[in-house]
Amino acid sequence: SFLAGAAKEYGAIESSIALYRKSHEKEPTLPAHVLSLVHVLEIDSRQKEALEVIKTWLRAMKNFVVTPP
Repeated sequence: SFLAGAAKEYGAIESSIALYRKSHEKEPTLPAHVLSLVHVLEIDSRQKEALEVIKTWLRAMKNFVVTPP
């Protein structure tokens, strides 16, 4: 995720998207990864793809429950 952010900051948008996708695949329940992926897709004017990513994630998380420690 760190490298994806660095790639984005230096204008390597396609690399950033690929790295954020990998981060999201490794930790699919972590909101930071999916939101970062959506953000970089929006930067690249891929709003429809960004919307599909977030809708898919929300559907997958509908039964996810956070329990207090």
